[in-house]
Amino acid sequence: MRYRNYLLVVMLAGAACSSNPPVLPVGQPGSTVRTRAELEQQLRELESSLASGGLSAEERQRVSVDAATVRERLEYGDFRLGDRILFSVQGEADLPDTLIVAPGLIVEIPPLGEVSVQGVLRSEIRSHLTDEVSRFIREPVVRANGLMRVSVLGAVGNPGFFSMPAETVLGDAIMVAGGPSGNANLEAVQIRRGATLLMEDEAVFEAFRQGMTLDQLNLQAGDQIQVPPRRGVLATLSIVTGVIGSLSFLLWRVFS
Repeated sequence: MRYRNYLLVVMLAGAACSSNPPVLPVGQPGSTVRTRAELEQQLRELESSLASGGLSAEERQRVSVDAATVRERLEYGDFRLGDRILFSVQGEADLPDTLIVAPGLIVEIPPLGEVSVQGVLRSEIRSHLTDEVSRFIREPVVRANGLMRVSVLGAVGNPGFFSMPAETVLGDAIMVAGGPSGNANLEAVQIRRGATLLMEDEAVFEAFRQGMTLDQLNLQAGDQIQVPPRRGVLATLSIVTGVIGSLSFLLWRVFS
């Protein structure tokens, strides 16, 4: 278990070096977000697993939640009220750079008018908006990336709600929240949707290891990434070590 915790620390350290939190790079849509064909394939695999009858009650619950989430994405799309979309059209500086999803799942693009995003996946948003803008601008070069609002809570430097690209890998999402604190238990990270536990333990570790993105994990706006504190003696030692390290640094600065 200590070895696995060490690996998670190394993965998060790599995430910290590869990005510059909290400003994250926005990749090409579709590169690290699931396409409709990929979601349809994933749903078939989940339904096949449920039909096999070889799952434990806990595994069946988890797979059922995953299948329901994928079905919802395919039917209703990824965008919800209040979501933001980073948007630009080459050569059109007067257009807004951020679109807000309004009631009715529409976005307003002055002076082009209202555009529906109902049923649209994140991997489809650029082509969808390109089609809409093409009605007014000839051969537009459009960039569009959906942001996902999730909370990172618990033993992290700056817990709270964050809007980040759906292409953000799970490790980077924790780094955006200030990274794990000294007593963080990285072996017990959980992902929740309200009261429903979506993922924990080995599944989360595998998501870290594979560098899976929030979109690939089928997260939705409002989902929670919870990093619990380590309990007992190990937590106390971790805190004491951190305090001693801080004092040593301060003394070095004062007397050097």
